[in-house]
Order: sequence, then C-alpha cells, then structure tokens
Amino acid sequence: MSTPMNGNDSSSKVASTRLAVNPLLSPPIRGLDQIGRLVLLGEIARGGMGIVYRAHDPTIGREVAVKVLGDRLTRRPDAVRRFLDEARVTGQLQHPSVPPVFEVGELPDGRPYLAMKLVNGQTLADLLAARKKLDEDRGRFVTVFEQVCQAVAYAHSRGVIHRDLKPQNIMVGLFGEVQVMDWGLAKTLVDQPAGSETVYLPGLDPNVDMLTASAEDLTRTGTVLGTPAFMPPEQARGEVAKIDRRADVFGLGAVLCVMLTGQPPYLAKSLQAVRAMSVAGDLTGAFVRLDGCGAEFDLVSLCKRCLCADPDDRHADAGEVAAAVVGFRIASEELGRRREASRRSRKALDTERRMRRELETDIMFVIRLFQQFETCGADPALAALGMRCFSADPATRFQTLAELNAALEGYREKLKSVKKVSRARKVKDAEPEVTGSIKAKRTRSKTPPSPK
Repeated sequence: MSTPMNGNDSSSKVASTRLAVNPLLSPPIRGLDQIGRLVLLGEIARGGMGIVYRAHDPTIGREVAVKVLGDRLTRRPDAVRRFLDEARVTGQLQHPSVPPVFEVGELPDGRPYLAMKLVNGQTLADLLAARKKLDEDRGRFVTVFEQVCQAVAYAHSRGVIHRDLKPQNIMVGLFGEVQVMDWGLAKTLVDQPAGSETVYLPGLDPNVDMLTASAEDLTRTGTVLGTPAFMPPEQARGEVAKIDRRADVFGLGAVLCVMLTGQPPYLAKSLQAVRAMSVAGDLTGAFVRLDGCGAEFDLVSLCKRCLCADPDDRHADAGEVAAAVVGFRIASEELGRRREASRRSRKALDTERRMRRELETDIMFVIRLFQQFETCGADPALAALGMRCFSADPATRFQTLAELNAALEGYREKLKSVKKVSRARKVKDAEPEVTGSIKAKRTRSKTPPSPK
C-alpha cells in the first residue's frame, strides 16, 4: 500500500520529523485506547488508505507504530489484501534497512492493523529539500543511496520488487540509519496468481481519486500503480508483464536524479503532463539537468543508465547498481587518498626546498665571511669550514643546516677557548712590566731631591 500525505508524509512512513504527535489529529481510535497490549498515544500520519498511530508496548517498554486501514476501505477485499501484503512482504525481508512488522491483527470493528517499527528521523525528500546547494553533503547522500541500493538488492534476491521508490519513501534516522519504507505496492515475482496486478477499488475513480494532491508525487490505487514522476515507462503504461527488477532500477535512478539535480526525472507544470512524460519515457529534460548538475561523470553516467526508457538498457537489478555505487565510492576514496598524498608530498617538497634555500643562504654567508677573513688573515679553521661549504664535490659539503650549525658551534667554542688562553697569556706577560714599573716608582720616591 502506498498512501502519501501532501507529497511527504505516508501512512507507512511513521515519522518524517522526529515523530512528534500531531495535536490537531485525533488522539487514539474512537472509543479505543488500547489494541491488545499496545497503548495508543496519538496519531502520527494519515493517508488515503490508512492512519498511523504511535503506541507503547508495555511488555518490553518500547514505542511502535500502529498502522490501521481506513474506514471506507474495510469492506473492500482488494484493499484489505494489499494492506496485509505489506506485512507478508516485509516479513520475508529480514534486512536492517527494511522496517520489520511486529504484529498483525484485527480491530473489534473488523479493520486490520499492523504494529511496525517506529522510525525516528526525516525523509530523504526533506533532507534533500533542506540543502542550500546541490553539491552540499553529496558524499553523505551517496552513502545513503548505497544503503538504499543494498536494501533493494536484498529484496530482489528474495524475488520482491518495491515499485514505488522515491525520496519520500526513504527514511534517514537520527544516527545515520536508512530505512526503505512503504512496501505496500511490492510485487513478488514468483508464484503470482494470474491477473493479480490489475487492482481497482470500486468507488475510486483512477482518473480522479488520487492519494495525493502533488503532481510530482502521485501514488494511486488502480490499474497503474506507483508515482508517475518516478515511474518507468512500462509501469506507467500498465504493462504488467514487463515490470520486473529493472523497474526498481529505474526508481533508484530517479532517487539519484533528485540527489544530483534536485528534481525528479519527469518535471512538468501539470499532473497530466507528468503522466504523459512517464508514459512516453520522455527523459530529455532529466538528462539535460544531469549534464549540468556538476556531479562526477561516473555518478551521472550511472544515473542515466538507470533511467533508460528501454528496460534492456538498464542494469539488470539493484545488485548491479549497488556494485556500481560501491565501485564509485571506492574510486572516490582512492582519489581522495591520492590527492592527500600528493598534497603532503608537495608540502614536504616545499619544506625541503625552503630548507635548502636556508642552507644555501647560510653557506653563502659563511663563504662571504671566509672571503673576508681570508683577505685579512682569518683563522685557518674558519677557512676550512668555508672551503667545505664551497666544495665542488656535493659529498664533501654539509648535507643539512644542522650539520653546518654544529660545525660553526664547534668553531665558536674553539675560538672562545683560544681567546681565553690568549687573554691569560697577555695578562701573564704584562705582569713583569707592571712589577718593574712599580719598583722603579718606589725607588724614585726614596731618592732625595738634589740640592739646587
């Protein structure tokens, strides 16, 4: 069953914005506060074919979503069957990205209900609409898309196709978990009774009674099932025999198209025009938008292949799409590592060049000192340092600035000790002269002055 509300909410997507209970909607079911052990807390969402309530399971202390078939559809066998089909289908799909059904039952008034996992988070549609730029968080959304592909690939391996893939049917949890919702239009590809896909509910005009008012989000109950803005041509034309795993491949491409361009594959001003484009498989506008979106070439090429009007030109199933996305992610990560390594290499090279320039500057300074000292009779030890810096053989030069500094420091220490010894010698040599001078002064002072 697929029953979105105003394009974003659905009776099977039990939370689109942190599951706040809507106070304007009816609290529990009329005259019913509890279903079995489940205590009803309030209504979360309402669609054309059902209502979702928030409930508490006191047995294990958790909150769940209770989905109840709408009043007007209770006596319609096809509606009841499709409602219960969601529980049967999801019961076959034990996958982390497929919300499990905990319980199936019947209310006192005869309406069926499902107790399902309560999902906290936002729809992918809401997250994409909140972007300021198309390339914002693209890596994150590609990761989400990969998880969606893996979930649908698992369903395909079990012989189940979704048939209504779109951003509104994908939930992204508060901690990054991804859930593919709304399996009410799912089809089992094996052991299907003949004619089981021609579903029409008496009293609903398939040309008038749409389960949404949005031209871009049209899920309807009738001979054509799905959402035309995201629907492959064979599904839009009602060619049931041609609908297989490749229909979901188109749906995955449509989801990727919204991620890359911000728009679904079919975009028109009226509902009728959208339907006509989906029936004709007119994807010219979508491909133009993809070419101008600025995304990576491999990602755009994958999206285009998924959106091919001819099923034979698409990937065979979601497993192939998932493998392509994994390959793209690995290639992107490898490219990122190479760019980082290149950046670090350039940084290291720049550092080495800077150090060499500093060394050359210091060497030239020493050479100039050496030249100055040589012309004025400089110390041979300093001259030797200069000669080593100026050597034509690179092996005999100083290899690093630290090595040169160490040699200069050694020279300075040696120079200090030499100067110290020199000063001591000068003092010692000066002592006899000073002593003689003092004795002479004393002798002169003792000699009496000569008489005039």
